[in-house]
Amino acid sequence: MKRSHFLLAVSLILYVGGVKSQTVDVTSTYIRNASFEDCEVVSSNDKGAVDVHTDYATALGADYSAQGWQLVEQAKSANGGAVAYAADLSIQYSKWNVIGDAGPSAGPAGTTGNKGLCFSGNASVVYRQTEPVTLPAGSYTLTIHVWARNGETSHENPTQQVVNIKTGFLPEGGNLDSDLVPAIRKSKSFASNQWDTEVLEFELLEATKGRIYLSYGSSYFVVIDDLKLEHNGGVVTTTLLNALVKAKALNLALDNSDLAAAIAAAEAFAAQPTTQDEVPVQVETLFAAMSTALAASDGVVDITAAYVENPSFETGMIAPWEWTMNSGSVDDPVNDASRAFIDGSKIAQFSTTGSNNIIQTVSHLPAGNYIVEARLNNGRAKIAFGSSSTEYVGGADALFLRVASPATAFAGGETTIGVKGTTAYRVDDFHLYYSQDAAALGELVLQHAKADAQRLLDDPALDMITGSERTELIQAVATGEAVVTKTNAFYKAQTDYAGFERAKQAAEAYTAEAYPYAKEELLQLVATLSATVATSATHASVLAGQLSETCFNLYVSNAYCEGVERTDYTEVIIGANASETPAGWAAQNMTVRTDKKGWTDPKSGATDAVVYGVTSDYYRASKDVASILKQTFRGLPAGKYVLSMTAMGTNNLDVFVFFNAEWIGTMTMNGTSGGGKYGAGWNEYVLEFVKATDADMPLQLQCKPEANYQEWYIDNFRLYKLSEQPVGITSVEASSHAAALCYDLAGRRVLKPSKGLYIVGGKKVLCQ
Repeated sequence: MKRSHFLLAVSLILYVGGVKSQTVDVTSTYIRNASFEDCEVVSSNDKGAVDVHTDYATALGADYSAQGWQLVEQAKSANGGAVAYAADLSIQYSKWNVIGDAGPSAGPAGTTGNKGLCFSGNASVVYRQTEPVTLPAGSYTLTIHVWARNGETSHENPTQQVVNIKTGFLPEGGNLDSDLVPAIRKSKSFASNQWDTEVLEFELLEATKGRIYLSYGSSYFVVIDDLKLEHNGGVVTTTLLNALVKAKALNLALDNSDLAAAIAAAEAFAAQPTTQDEVPVQVETLFAAMSTALAASDGVVDITAAYVENPSFETGMIAPWEWTMNSGSVDDPVNDASRAFIDGSKIAQFSTTGSNNIIQTVSHLPAGNYIVEARLNNGRAKIAFGSSSTEYVGGADALFLRVASPATAFAGGETTIGVKGTTAYRVDDFHLYYSQDAAALGELVLQHAKADAQRLLDDPALDMITGSERTELIQAVATGEAVVTKTNAFYKAQTDYAGFERAKQAAEAYTAEAYPYAKEELLQLVATLSATVATSATHASVLAGQLSETCFNLYVSNAYCEGVERTDYTEVIIGANASETPAGWAAQNMTVRTDKKGWTDPKSGATDAVVYGVTSDYYRASKDVASILKQTFRGLPAGKYVLSMTAMGTNNLDVFVFFNAEWIGTMTMNGTSGGGKYGAGWNEYVLEFVKATDADMPLQLQCKPEANYQEWYIDNFRLYKLSEQPVGITSVEASSHAAALCYDLAGRRVLKPSKGLYIVGGKKVLCQ
């Protein structure tokens, strides 16, 4: 017995000679009760449906051994049995109690029966034929009709994913998890809430005794009906058809007349096969012709399509590759940024450290020199050809660079290719190259590395990398030295350069017009930093930090710089600094705390151990309610205000500030273990708001409810009202004041002011 190859679908398309024309429906010969009409309906309700479990540990089902189907495996919370179709059929489902969703009202189109086999729950139920059957050698097609309930509440999904599928032919004495043909499918999507079909194709190289197994575990409800088994011919030529696909792929590159003749002879046999014993003879003859043609070739030949199966994992499966120790997965590329270096939509990956090896055996190779190349994202994994493997620097993070094994002389025959590593990595797009000239293979690897580097240099999204990393990569491409290393450095640099770009974009708002009270030297520093071209990633990171700090200081200075008329209303805040009792404050999951996380004045460095903060029990255990500190301010006239406070909290924790139930700003904490803007984690937050009337003002500080570990502290409230109405005087009057007392709004001294706003004698005036 031989399992079907993953290329079977391609093979059957090519197989149009003596096989498909011999297709015979053998259902009645080998499958008793293929439509389950003899099975007794399992029901304890008046709708004719299987009464699915109402307890997770309960399993219900029926054994139909006398009717041809035996229940051989059933996990808890999974049920099976026959169901009768009816217009009012509803599904009784699960540990979430009974629901009245409609089931199939009739069987598949073209059938006359009114019963099907039901699977439900979230684990496995397995049925098999009661008695084994002996299937003759040949190719088979097993067709199964499937009705799968859409598990979405809306019932609008067009497909339903069914899991725990174990359906196929199992030879007598075989293991269900390793010997089932076709191989077990872990899951598959079917059309939801309507009949769909599953078509399974397998082949037997000799008469084989076994049983058909049926299993469709699901978190929902699946019915199958009307099995059909077709015999497609007695001589299995799949291996020869696969070899023909490979030979044709190779001859596209070689254009060898002898190989073309061998291909024609093999095709003639496949069209009218004689005996099963002749198939391997034809296969070996064809591979021998491929080896002879390849050995006679000049230059480097990409032989991937001819010798490597599933090189880019586009089948969505690992086979015929093998995980030799740990198991990985076949998934979509990590993110959109990686797709420029991925030729398809699937990659293989290991997500944990350990013995992470992916290997494929390649046979019928001629003598010569070889390299294996693949796209790899980790420098600690090794591309391997046979026993030869070398550690190359793969791509950084999501960057899949082409790296290769060393050029290896091989005597011919069978060997393995793959990747070996003890770390997490991702790999894709294997290529196998052959040449009589080992140096030519090395040059090919270098050219591919240069091509990857050039694609990054030409990528508009990376134009912000303007410093040494770009210069060094350009030089590496020109000289061929350290290309992969410099490519990685260039790619990694984008994080720091992008951070600088974001800082410059944020700084665009910090202008004299937007911040008329800010100090001039800070405005000038923002402009200077924004115009600076970074010379390296490190320099870009430093500039980004300086720019962010300057913008922060500019923002604060807008409310506090000398010359701005303001009125201190801090005294209206009861308990502006924390005391032994939170007098005046309404606290929810907040308290007064005295501990090492005490307040530190970010300007003077003064310290005070008494602060407002969350309770230790709350921040360790709860995340479904908010921590709140609120107070109503009274006696404030209408006008423009500045509210400042110092706060410290868990890194990236957001605390929202509301005035009159309207959000006026967010405090994003910098962490309680130091490293904050002022060293110990305390930051000063300055918020401006407009009070439209003289009415009382409720102020509320609130942490978002869903946050984990809501540890935050707050202290030292300050409240100022800014003067918004300038005094109207003439330019002559303004110039009559002492020149030292006349400033423009940027803080620059003015001797002869023209029309506009100025600071004269410490007050804002309008010169007319």
